[in-house]
Amino acid sequence: MKTTPKAAGLNKKGFTLIELVVALAVSTILGVILVSTGQTGVTYYKRIDRDMMSETQARAALSLVTVQIRQHDATGAISVSADNRSITFLDDPSVVNSTYTVVSFDAGTGKLHAQEYDSLGAPGARVDVALLKDFSVVQSANAFNQPMFLIHLEYGEDEAVRTLDQSVTQRSAGVPTPSPVPSP
Repeated sequence: MKTTPKAAGLNKKGFTLIELVVALAVSTILGVILVSTGQTGVTYYKRIDRDMMSETQARAALSLVTVQIRQHDATGAISVSADNRSITFLDDPSVVNSTYTVVSFDAGTGKLHAQEYDSLGAPGARVDVALLKDFSVVQSANAFNQPMFLIHLEYGEDEAVRTLDQSVTQRSAGVPTPSPVPSP
């Protein structure tokens, strides 16, 4: 007579050692994939967040300079430094010792900041506007001989540097050549 597994007492319920090892190996592989995917997602999220913050700061800086140029359009009291790294806005050119604002770029720290000065040249509030790779403003004239400013910003991480460029033409007709603006 043939013995069946049931008769031999081999019909016990449970898993063999090989089944447990295979299940553990599959679970480990799935766990590694899950953790790796999570870490990659967090890394990309942080990079995208940094990129968005950098772009927001660069656009705010470009907006600040553009708005200041527009606000000083009628007076023409705008002066660009010789190295094209700062631009000065004289608040009221009809007043001998007027207050003024200087927007300048510090290449050492990469910070673009706006600094106010009182009528005696004493510094007032200073605001760090943005962290940039590069900033320049070049003053020139368009085909109608109107003053225009070419603004250039570079921002972002070393492996993905982006640029923002904008030209701003002063709209006022017959804008006089600005008198020298005090330098900080």
